[in-house]
Amino acid sequence: MSNFRIIPKIEVKRFNLVKGINLEGIRVLGNPKTFIKEYEKNLADEILIEDVMASLLDYIIEPKLINEVVSTSSTALSVGGGINSLKKADLVFSAGADRVVLCSSIVKNLCLLTKIKEKYGSQSLGVKLEIYAPYDKIEYFTYLNGREIFHIDPNDFIEKILDRGIGEIHINSIDRDGTGKGINLQVLDYLRNNISIPLIYSGGVSNINDIEILQNMGIDGVAIASSLHYGLLNRNIYNVKEEKIFFVRTNKTDDIGNKEWLINGYGKDNSSNLDLLDLKMIKKKLTTGRK
Repeated sequence: MSNFRIIPKIEVKRFNLVKGINLEGIRVLGNPKTFIKEYEKNLADEILIEDVMASLLDYIIEPKLINEVVSTSSTALSVGGGINSLKKADLVFSAGADRVVLCSSIVKNLCLLTKIKEKYGSQSLGVKLEIYAPYDKIEYFTYLNGREIFHIDPNDFIEKILDRGIGEIHINSIDRDGTGKGINLQVLDYLRNNISIPLIYSGGVSNINDIEILQNMGIDGVAIASSLHYGLLNRNIYNVKEEKIFFVRTNKTDDIGNKEWLINGYGKDNSSNLDLLDLKMIKKKLTTGRK
């Protein structure tokens, strides 16, 4: 798929880049703008910024942060976090977002999707589904960053949001989130067969095989957080000889924050691991069939 997107996922709490595992144990990693600058330099197809605590604590993702990112970036920007009204969507779009991605707000207010679509168009609107599927079978959806269970039949809910004319759906596998344990194939099979619009997957992606599987399944893109932030993408069976570029995070831990976490196990440079530019080059090979 020539339009397959590789999307660094920037999870924030206010102005800090954070990351958890299974949506728990959130750690501060540093300044999100530092990471975004490197990801853009390494040819990210798009940037996804989500304030993971905004809906839970009832505030909106910082428009100032969005504006600061947009002022130094030309990469398409999707934004989520606390957008529970058309007025708040207006603030996010005015700050420079290209797309809003809603999750918690639509649980009780599907009409918000219609309002945003009518004003900004389907291409500017996405929905994130937080899926808990520990045994490769969808058990339930959650919202408020995994704090609340949404008891509804998956087929019914997907049909309802598709009827609102949204542009794309983001799938976040909670049981794989931040673990690097690989993608959830059965869930993706199920969803791909029931969703006709672009589908973006995140959760557990750790190597190039995962990327190739997603492309071959017809998934439209992948949003990656931990494996990019910590430099854990594994080359696996591929032998890529292109020049290696280490992100600033591995060289200037003082600038990134949380030094102990980065240094002890995650922050070590490893020549067998990939960065985003490597991944983009391999994606091109997978798409074109070139060796």
